[in-house]
Amino acid sequence: MRGIWSGKIETPHVPLGIPISDALDILKNAKDDISKTVEDEEVSYKISTEFFEVAVYEKNGIASSVWYNDPTGRLTFFGKRKKIKLYLARYGQSSNWEKRMNNVWITFFFNDTDKLAMAYGNDMDVIRFNQNV
Repeated sequence: MRGIWSGKIETPHVPLGIPISDALDILKNAKDDISKTVEDEEVSYKISTEFFEVAVYEKNGIASSVWYNDPTGRLTFFGKRKKIKLYLARYGQSSNWEKRMNNVWITFFFNDTDKLAMAYGNDMDVIRFNQNV
């Protein structure tokens, strides 16, 4: 983990709904070594760097979900809260996001305007954005 946090997220931004080939190009810009996994008909592509991990999930040739394991801000409650806000803003206007449920393990946010959802793993501090079509 890198010392003091600058207050920015540095993981690659993979927009949802883009062709998977474009998503893979974005991942390759961060790290050329991409691993592919097929699990129960779900295909994902993952990069692991010294500072973060990112996985893109493919559905019908498009990037339908993106998962982030980003230690940014992980050391404090306030850092985690700020990171969540930054990631939500990355995928839509802050006013479009609504926190609807927290089952102790996962906090769920929904953006009905852009048809997106975000699941935040409370325990492991990981984030997954999903396209709700």
